[in-house]
Amino acid sequence: LVSCLIITLMIVLPIFELMKYPEQDWAMQMWVAHLADAIQDGATTVEVDEMIHDFRTVFHERDYHPHCVKWMDHATQVCLWQSSTKLRPADGLQVVSGNLTVVFDFTQVNRTEAITNLA
Repeated sequence: LVSCLIITLMIVLPIFELMKYPEQDWAMQMWVAHLADAIQDGATTVEVDEMIHDFRTVFHERDYHPHCVKWMDHATQVCLWQSSTKLRPADGLQVVSGNLTVVFDFTQVNRTEAITNLA
């Protein structure tokens, strides 16, 4: 009986972890590095805008998505794109590659985690 309970707990408890931020998701780092490399290599404004649009589209269906994209150029920070929604600092996750910083909005992920912790 005890062993069945332990086995059941080992199977059921990790299910709640599935709703959290995926630990092995490298999409954020890959997209930020790709965008940083393109800007560093001299991509035009139109090309950068298209890449940011593609970047946002990829994350549209996920619980987390880009909130703002910033480029540091000679001690001057340039905002390449920013969401119109407000973001609490606790819900933001910064991913940096070279001179590019992208802040991801994890509001929905944090809400889902809070709800599952109540259950």
